[in-house]
Amino acid sequence: MAWRRGEFPALAAGLAMVQASACATGALPADLQRHARPEYRIPPGLGLAEKARLFEERLARRFLSSEGVLIYRRPSAAPDALAGAPYGDLADAAAWTGALLAAEAYRAGLRGDPEALGRVGHVLSGVECLLAVTGVRGLLARTVDPAPHPGAEWHRGAAPHEGLWWRGDVSRDQYAGVVFGLGAVLETVGDPALRARAGEAAAAMADHLLDHGLAIVDVDGERTTHGDLRGRILGLPIGVNALIDLAVLRVAWEGTGREPYRRAYRRLVCRGYPRIAWWMKVQAFGRTNPSNDVMGFHALAVLLPREEDPEVRGDYGAALERAWSFVGEEGNALFAAVYVAARGLDAARAAASARETLRLFPLDRRAFEVDLRGARDIPRSFWRDRKGEAQASVALPVNLRGASSYQWKSSPYALRAAPGARGELEYSGVDYLAAYWLARRAGVVDADG
Repeated sequence: MAWRRGEFPALAAGLAMVQASACATGALPADLQRHARPEYRIPPGLGLAEKARLFEERLARRFLSSEGVLIYRRPSAAPDALAGAPYGDLADAAAWTGALLAAEAYRAGLRGDPEALGRVGHVLSGVECLLAVTGVRGLLARTVDPAPHPGAEWHRGAAPHEGLWWRGDVSRDQYAGVVFGLGAVLETVGDPALRARAGEAAAAMADHLLDHGLAIVDVDGERTTHGDLRGRILGLPIGVNALIDLAVLRVAWEGTGREPYRRAYRRLVCRGYPRIAWWMKVQAFGRTNPSNDVMGFHALAVLLPREEDPEVRGDYGAALERAWSFVGEEGNALFAAVYVAARGLDAARAAASARETLRLFPLDRRAFEVDLRGARDIPRSFWRDRKGEAQASVALPVNLRGASSYQWKSSPYALRAAPGARGELEYSGVDYLAAYWLARRAGVVDADG
């Protein structure tokens, strides 16, 4: 049974009421920046381009492995060099390596010089490593590490990566992040060799999904915990799954030109997957999962620029508009950049939101505890978040939210983050770079920042 926009009016009306009940109320005081931790305040005069340069230099020096995999979280006191050091037990290295690949591709598309293309190639090698190390075509590793790890999720690498260990039980968000990066390479990079490599990586992922009924199957032959990517489960539409499937197949088709991927993409279109995408955002009584939003926007960033069928593009646009109706006031620079890239610079409010969030984005990515529960001037939501915690009723500025591996998947309403953290861990800043370079491509910010 295909679920369409406009069908099941009672359900749609009910969700609209739930959305309305969870909408932001109240307003933030003008002097809210006084609540920002000193570490997260922005030095006067620091432009967006200079901030990007500083993040890029630090990321390359401290967080990028020799394989090209982003080691997105490290102890703050660790030496810069990763060589000889364990990478750690990371769950999301594939997703954020994909986001870094997108950032490098957008950057190379604007610059086009050999150094920029070399950076794309190196991170693309990281994606290829994460695919090859498992020994199963199209199965991504969550991360890799030269140090052995105990536990059922860890495995010794397959040839030619026998010197690495890899973490299994990969989830759908890893595929969404990687296809975001591969799609950006095909969209912006003209180098034929890099484009061919991106296409082959997407083809491997597509083959895996097609061979397993749109599921991610681990090395033991069992579906991973969060590896069911069917667009409908028990008759219910799963918009995020539909978008990831469509994005993987579309990039595989574009990157290789092979007819089976075109036919597979068209089959999903005929099965109503673009219409299912309208349901990518699910929110009830103030509870939602921002990780789902990130997956959806990663996939839409891939699909919207390349879809030529007016009806299908209209379905993707409807999904974008509905999601934006929830998140447009959240100060999410990545989402705003995707929105402006699709809608043009006439989306002035989204462009302004992206610029302001990038301006406030902290340069210091160490994790410190943020606790605003005692701030009486922050309006509170009647509803608690999905973890049962009190939350603000309006989105907080990004430098009041606390550091995380990818800021765009963290709740902007949370009043407390990183309990007990004292700066012991540092994050890479890939979140800023992905949003900044997409915003540059969309014309939201210029080279002067």
